[in-house]
Amino acid sequence: MRERGAQIQRILWASTSTKNPAYSDVMYVEHLIGPYTVQTMAPVTVEAYRDHGQPRPNTVEEGLEEATAVLQRLEEVGISYAEVTTKLQQEGVRLFEESYLSALQRIADRRRHLIAASERRGSFLGVYGQDIERTIEELVTAKAVERVWQRDASFWSDDPARQRSIAQRLGWLTVVDWVRDRLDELIDFRQQVRERRFAHAVLLGMGGSSLAPEVFQRVLGNDVEHPELIVLDTTNPDTIRRVRERVNLARTLVIVSSKSGTTIETSSLAAYWLAELERELGDRAGNHLVVITDPGTPLEAWALSHQAWRIFLNPPDIGGRYSALSYFGLVPASVIGLSVEALLDRVTPMIERLHRTNAENPGLWLGAALATLAQLGRDKVTFFLEPAVAPFGDWLEQLLAESTGKQGTGLIPIVHEPHLPPEQYGPDRVFVGIDLALQPYQPTEALLKAAETLGHPILRTQLWNLWELGAEMLRWEFATAIAGRVLGIDPFDEPDVQASKERTAALLEHYRHAGELIRAAIAFTDGPLAVAGTETTDLRSALTELFSRIGSSGYFALLAFVDPNSAVLDRLHTIRQLLAERLRVATTLGIGPRYLHSIGQLYKGGPDTGVFLQIVSEPEHDLPIPGEPYTFRTLFLAQADGDFAALSERRRPVLQITLRGDPVAALERLEQELVVTATR
Repeated sequence: MRERGAQIQRILWASTSTKNPAYSDVMYVEHLIGPYTVQTMAPVTVEAYRDHGQPRPNTVEEGLEEATAVLQRLEEVGISYAEVTTKLQQEGVRLFEESYLSALQRIADRRRHLIAASERRGSFLGVYGQDIERTIEELVTAKAVERVWQRDASFWSDDPARQRSIAQRLGWLTVVDWVRDRLDELIDFRQQVRERRFAHAVLLGMGGSSLAPEVFQRVLGNDVEHPELIVLDTTNPDTIRRVRERVNLARTLVIVSSKSGTTIETSSLAAYWLAELERELGDRAGNHLVVITDPGTPLEAWALSHQAWRIFLNPPDIGGRYSALSYFGLVPASVIGLSVEALLDRVTPMIERLHRTNAENPGLWLGAALATLAQLGRDKVTFFLEPAVAPFGDWLEQLLAESTGKQGTGLIPIVHEPHLPPEQYGPDRVFVGIDLALQPYQPTEALLKAAETLGHPILRTQLWNLWELGAEMLRWEFATAIAGRVLGIDPFDEPDVQASKERTAALLEHYRHAGELIRAAIAFTDGPLAVAGTETTDLRSALTELFSRIGSSGYFALLAFVDPNSAVLDRLHTIRQLLAERLRVATTLGIGPRYLHSIGQLYKGGPDTGVFLQIVSEPEHDLPIPGEPYTFRTLFLAQADGDFAALSERRRPVLQITLRGDPVAALERLEQELVVTATR
């Protein structure tokens, strides 16, 4: 073979130092000399052989007959040479592997430590630095970190009733340990989903029941042998119909997710999709259902009655927006084939850091910075996100808005806003940059540096890789809890969310009895646009009057009850950019009814600085809701009008414009008028 060009495979004798002091210190060197062999020796062995070694050629072949006889005698007394060498090889490889992995882990931990430290050094606090340091000192004196981990509800309120409520919302602090005890169950479930070869998983849920799974799908993606996750968090029949036409129910898993088990959107969607499964699959319908809820809810009973394939009961002491690392986030993650183990492994070091009782605690530092800046007028938390983690912004929006937007205060999250020239940003902004440590996104970095030059505070976060998403979620949950204490509010309730629900329920109750939906009174129409909520008689005057209500520290919110197809979303983003450039205030864009379970709490309970334009696109199609007298179209429009009424009753500046006919054409007409009127 050598004559044909084959390379000789050289034997390498490793670790030829002598361990037993009774043997010659050059024994293994002298007896393993041979052609085409390589030896590795420690420096001390090299020096020993140089001093008193006795070189002889090809010693590796000496005494072969004697060696063979010794091995034969060992076999006769029950000692297997093959077994011994195999065990030594396995143990040797294991020890080398452990040593190698330990070295990698130490390097990774050190790098993470350096990244964490650089976040504070890389952040720019400007003139606000001393105020933030003072807040941190006060929190340290109050033993904030210790009291949070001790689940001390008095940390947030002196009221006994409020304390009892808070105490029932702190399970997120220890949910990782709870999940680890059930990790084998999730891994087994993941394998079962893989074996059933589903093509799609349709998740029916709102807010905290759907946002984390959506982030996992859009950031980390589904494994090639697991289904793609489609989140359905709307009552718009056009959207529902499009998803229904996209999937093959025989290869679709339907996940019904609701903490309370009574959310009207989820219950309505569950009834519709169960009917579709039964029509398509008959008595096998339940075998395509997975339910996630709290123990004892109506949804659990529904799942049992319809023989759902799997029912996952979550700890009841976790609020929806704090549930990313519970069953609500990790069951869908398992469905799409993600390694829940990998997510949780990255969380463990974060938990250790979040126990630190000083500014080295990343959650303490972040929460103190955000809340202090908000109290000093910088309450528009504007996220600049690396594109790979951009979907994370939707989860952050709900966490901050619903947790802090109450009692007239709060952090106002600004996500996915079109970038403006740095000089156009107002003095009410704080910028949060979230990037990948090993691959910084230069356009975002350039914009942050420009904003820093103009004196805007900059808070930086760097992820080591995308699998640190779960750890970052926990960090922001902790920071939000800290910010709630500084702002003087309960970060675990949502007192104003109910307002829209009650008005929607009243409209639906009237429909039950009268068979008609009472819509908001139309003031006038302008082609495809029907306008409500104004005493003016033309569109230009109505918009001009609305824009006049925007204050210097205000924000403008687009509330779009639409079918969010790509054409409609493109037009809405264009309108948002136009408004941001012309009005020079922070802007938000919420898709209804999804936003009702996210930033909707802040719109009604937060700072009274928002001005609202609600856009309602009347659905082209309709679908029945099994068991109800009303349809999805009726429910969708009732939710829009219910939220419009709730904002109006709180005297929030709000204008409703209903789009009739082609929604894209109607939005183009609206945009034409905004070009003229959008100014301050």
